[in-house]
Amino acid sequence: MSLGNNEDSVDEVARWMQLLHPSRRAQLLALLSHELTVSLRVLAYEAKSDPEVVERIRILNEAHHRVAGYLVYLLSDHEDTTWLKSVAGYLVLCPDEIVRRHIEHAWKHAQSVVNRSDPRDPSVAG
Repeated sequence: MSLGNNEDSVDEVARWMQLLHPSRRAQLLALLSHELTVSLRVLAYEAKSDPEVVERIRILNEAHHRVAGYLVYLLSDHEDTTWLKSVAGYLVLCPDEIVRRHIEHAWKHAQSVVNRSDPRDPSVAG
């Protein structure tokens, strides 16, 4: 599943994450968080005080903040999955095309790792 780029995509991505077992959701968010930090390094290296690149770093950092923040929330044992729509919205509706490509790459990597898990594994909802 790609992230898409509209409100319907936000609902679809949020629903997909909600259907994951909490341990798989945590794995997805941790992988996504890690990949976003790699993208931040790339953009920071390219920044050289360019205001446009610095703004991209800010946008990508906000995406990372939301993913990591939800991961902390998930691990607190008081999760409310309706908040996943907020995370999905920031990922799907990213206003900058370059940042969006970085987010899409991180999403595809995280999702592919989660999807490779054994379907008989009880930690996968279904």
